Amino acid sequence: MSCDSDPAPTAEPAPPTWAVSFRWTADSGIDLDDREGVHVRAAIESNTIADFLEMENAYPGWADYPGAIDIDARETKPAQSAVGTAYLHLIDYRRPNGLNTLVVCKDMTQVAVEQSGSFPLPSLSDDHNTFEAVAVDIIPGPIPRTRQKPTEPPAGPNLNGPAGRTARPARDVFDLPVQVYYPHGGGQYRSLCESWDRWKPGTPLSRSETEPPPIEPFTPGWN
Repeated sequence: MSCDSDPAPTAEPAPPTWAVSFRWTADSGIDLDDREGVHVRAAIESNTIADFLEMENAYPGWADYPGAIDIDARETKPAQSAVGTAYLHLIDYRRPNGLNTLVVCKDMTQVAVEQSGSFPLPSLSDDHNTFEAVAVDIIPGPIPRTRQKPTEPPAGPNLNGPAGRTARPARDVFDLPVQVYYPHGGGQYRSLCESWDRWKPGTPLSRSETEPPPIEPFTPGWN
């Protein structure tokens, strides 16, 4: 007598992984580890992670301030595994009205989304995934926080960086409200990044799509 065997259980798909390091530099006189530098880095890195994964994978405290969240990070979309190195440079800029803002030059040309073993190049016409300038204001005054649920670090390899530093903060580093101004195709502040000039917009990308872009050590990282 024979009987039908139970069907083999379906394996759960592996969760999307995060293997992107953040490498920061700054103009002379800017300290990436001071209060403003920490807030800017945490906001921009959180938005970048949420662009590829989920808001819950970003840093503790980031989603408590609605102004710190870009609309692309809020968008509901399938999470994607990402690999490579994001290069960022911080500039202090005095606006024509006399107020200061901080501008982040953001080069994502060496970050790729893994698609069935390949690593497609970003479209050169897509500023958000190649090169853009993001303005960030730190608001010097208490604003009520909207408490969100706890964050969950994404799956992925341990990333290399300076001794005693980690790739993401384990605690909430936000004690002031942050407001981000992503350009969404606009060119405001972009000219400020010309002196940094890591990648000239429109320049063809030379890496192969058969291998992932390299993951360079993060800097400065988090205490």
